[in-house]
Amino acid sequence: MKNKIICIILAIVTMVGFTGCQLAHEDLAQAKINDRLIGVFVSYEYIDLFDFEGYLNDNIGKLANGGEIKIDGTDNQYNDRLYATLVDEEITTTDGEKHTNYKYVFEGVDGISMFSPTIIDPVTGDSYSSSSSHNGISDLKYHVNVGDNEKGIELEGTIYIASGAMSKTLFTNPVYQSNDGKVYLLSGQGFSSDNLDEGELFTNTMEDSASITDNKITTTYTASIKLSIATINPTEKIAIYQMDSENNIITKNEYLPEKVPEEILPDKSCEYFIVESHKKTFNGEKQVERQLFSKKDDSLYYLKKGAKNVLYKTFSTILWEDLT
Repeated sequence: MKNKIICIILAIVTMVGFTGCQLAHEDLAQAKINDRLIGVFVSYEYIDLFDFEGYLNDNIGKLANGGEIKIDGTDNQYNDRLYATLVDEEITTTDGEKHTNYKYVFEGVDGISMFSPTIIDPVTGDSYSSSSSHNGISDLKYHVNVGDNEKGIELEGTIYIASGAMSKTLFTNPVYQSNDGKVYLLSGQGFSSDNLDEGELFTNTMEDSASITDNKITTTYTASIKLSIATINPTEKIAIYQMDSENNIITKNEYLPEKVPEEILPDKSCEYFIVESHKKTFNGEKQVERQLFSKKDDSLYYLKKGAKNVLYKTFSTILWEDLT
């Protein structure tokens, strides 16, 4: 019986050694000292970073003595890190100028990011704070706190899920940045619920603090990351009305959500817009919602369906300044 157990363990260890995992391994027993919480990465699948081989090596004596081992997720020293890669992309401004933008991405992992890392320009060596978010994040709020010997960030955003479509679990994985600038995530918790109607809201807030010493000056860093997941009925058609000062309809245009123009030129007599969203409820019933946008608004928005039944706010610029 003992030989059989040892054979099973060896087979498991062999499989672990040939999984092709490309994680950057560190000393798993080393604590996360002074690493800053900078956000969250929401994945559609569980990101398994548990060092099963190391756990077996440390607990093999229990099996040899006829005992049993249990993995319950509380053994943090065996939780590895998945590191992000700093990539560059060329951005062209409206004036035709080109510049390079840098951002961290978790390559090969499908998900939605919302984090604020410090970027070190590999060319100039300059550092600056950046806010990185996927278009699956709506209602993004980003605030930087700076004071005497203290600083921090506050990040807040919402992921809208089509009602009745949440058949998969979403996993909220905390994202950290170490003193040497490396960005990584740890395996997070999952949320799942099927067949939810519109209006359900679930919020997860992560808070953390760290002490950072640089040139003998200690700074306290705090972070608050608030992520909400809300269910909403998907939009099937958008109707945009231009209205005059006497509340008469000037024009009415209907679009599929993916066909709404990025820029809208108002009529000279237009005073405000009404955006009419035609939706379908979880039970198949039709629903209409209306929003008003005045001359105080430089854009109008609507919800557009993306990948994995995620809906996100899409904006169209209102060219009020062209009414001359």
